[in-house]
Amino acid sequence: MSNEKMERRKFLKYAATAIISGAVAGAGGFYSGRAGAAAPKIEVTTTTVTAAPKEGVREEAWLERTCYMATPPLPEPVKLTEPLKEPPWICGWIGAFDTDSGRSSLRGVQIAIDEINAAGGVLGRPIKLVAADAKEDVEEAIKAYEFLATEAKADFIISGDIDDDTMGWLPRVAEYRIPTCDNWTTAIRAIERVVAEYDKFKPYFMNCVDDWFYGVGMTAFAKDELVKKMGFKTAVLLWEDTTYAHGVAEWVRNNLAPEAGIEILDQIVYDVYTVDFSPIYRRCMASGADFIYIISSVRCVPPTVQYVELEVPLAMPGINVAADSQELWEDTGNRCAGITVGSASPVAWGKMDKWTARYLKNYRDIWGVGGKNIRPKTPQFSGFTGYYAVYNFVRAAQRSELGFCRPAPGERVDESILNAFVTEMEKEDLIPGYLDDKGPAYRFRYYKPGEKDPYTGYAHTHNVCFDNNGYIGNPHQWWEFFPDVLPPKEPYHIYPGWAYCVYPPRWKLREFTPPTEFKKGSVGSIPIVGVGKAW
Repeated sequence: MSNEKMERRKFLKYAATAIISGAVAGAGGFYSGRAGAAAPKIEVTTTTVTAAPKEGVREEAWLERTCYMATPPLPEPVKLTEPLKEPPWICGWIGAFDTDSGRSSLRGVQIAIDEINAAGGVLGRPIKLVAADAKEDVEEAIKAYEFLATEAKADFIISGDIDDDTMGWLPRVAEYRIPTCDNWTTAIRAIERVVAEYDKFKPYFMNCVDDWFYGVGMTAFAKDELVKKMGFKTAVLLWEDTTYAHGVAEWVRNNLAPEAGIEILDQIVYDVYTVDFSPIYRRCMASGADFIYIISSVRCVPPTVQYVELEVPLAMPGINVAADSQELWEDTGNRCAGITVGSASPVAWGKMDKWTARYLKNYRDIWGVGGKNIRPKTPQFSGFTGYYAVYNFVRAAQRSELGFCRPAPGERVDESILNAFVTEMEKEDLIPGYLDDKGPAYRFRYYKPGEKDPYTGYAHTHNVCFDNNGYIGNPHQWWEFFPDVLPPKEPYHIYPGWAYCVYPPRWKLREFTPPTEFKKGSVGSIPIVGVGKAW
C-alpha cells in the first residue's frame, strides 16, 4: 500500500465518518460483496419503528403465509413518564457501509435500538449508535474497531463484518475488553480463540452459527435432498479462498463421504477476483462427478452467471451467499433459477414467528419498495442476527443490573462489571416465538465454557447454539430461487422469481426441486420464465 494511500486512510477520519445516533448506509452496488461503483455519500437518518398491530388487525399476506401467532409479548413503544437519563449507552457498530450484508446488519441494529429506546432504554438510559466503516479491508477494520473502543468509548460493539476482518481486530477484543457480538462472521477460527484462551476472549460472542455448523448443514442437506432426490454419489468441492469458505470446506471434505455417502472426486479453491470461470468448470466436468458443491460468499455473481451462460451440465447446489439477497434476480439478469444457499438463521424466506415477522415487515416498510427502495430491500441474515444481537446484549445488561463493562460513560472497563455481563450472556436464552408445531422458531442461547456440541463433539464457546431441528438452538436453513409468473399478493414482490425455504422441514415452504426440473418449463402448476439453457 502506497504512502499516499496510507495518508488517505488516517485513523482520525473515523471521527468524521462515524455516524452518531441512527446511522444507516446509503444505496449503491451489486451484491457481490463490494459495490461495483463508488459508494454514494452516507445517508444519515433515524428509523421509526411502529407498534405491533392490535389483535384482530389483518396482517399482510406474506405474514399469514409464513408465521404463526403463538409468541411472547412483543416489545412495545411506551409513553415515558420522565425522559431517559443522559448520557446514553454507546453501541458501536463495525462493518462495510457499501455491502448488502453490512447494510442489513446496520439497519437491523438501528431498528432494535429504536424499539428499546421507545420502551424505556437500558437501566433508564437510551442507546446511541456509532458506526464505523471497515470497507471489507482488514487494515481499515482494525482502525475502525480501535476508533469505537478508544474514541467513541463504546459500551458494547455489534459487528456486521466479514470473517477476514474479524480475525484482524479480534486481538483488540482481548485488549480493550468491550463486549462484542459478531452477527455476520462465522469464522470457526474466532470461536477457537475463545475456547483456547477464555479469560482473554470472553467478551466475544457470535450469534450466527459458525463454519463447522455450516458444514454440518451442507452434509445434512446433501444426505436428505441431493442423495435421496437426485441420486448423486460423487461431487467436486469448489470454494473461494476466504477464511469463511476454508472453514466450511474443512468440515465438508472430512464428513461428506462418511455421513452423506458422497465421494469427493476433486477439490478446487478459486481466488475471489477470478474473472473467467470456464477453466474451473471444464475441470469440474472432466472429473466425472455428478455435481459441483460450491461455497461462495464474496463476488458470487460472476460464477453464478457464467455457470448459466456456459451451460455447465452439472448441477451446482451449495452455498451461494448472493442468494441471500432478493436482488439476485436483478444482479444475474434473471438467470438464477434453482440457485440455492445454506445460511445461518433467521432468514426471510421460510416460516417464522410473529416477532421476527414484524421485524421483517418494519425493515421492508423502511427500505423496501414502499419505503426508501434502497437495497437490500429484504434483509440478509445479518439483518436478523444484528437485530437480535442487540436484544441479547441488552437483556444480559439489564439482568446484571450493572450494564455492559464501564462503571460510568467513557471510563475504563471495570472487569467486575464485564464478568457480571458475561455471566448473564452465558445464561441468555431468547426464543422470539414459535411455529405451528409449538416448537421454537429460533433460539438464541450460547455455548458455555467447556460445553460440547452434540453434532460436532467440540466446544464452541460463546457461539450461538446449533440445532438443525431448532429446539435447542438455531438451524442452518436452505432456500432456493424459483421462477414465478404468479407473484404472491403482497407489495414487496417485484421480481420475476422468489425464494422459498426448502430445508430443514420445520421451516420449509416448498420442496427442493432439482435444477433439471426447471428445463421442463414448469414447477407444479407455475409456468417457468427466464430460464437459462443450463437447466
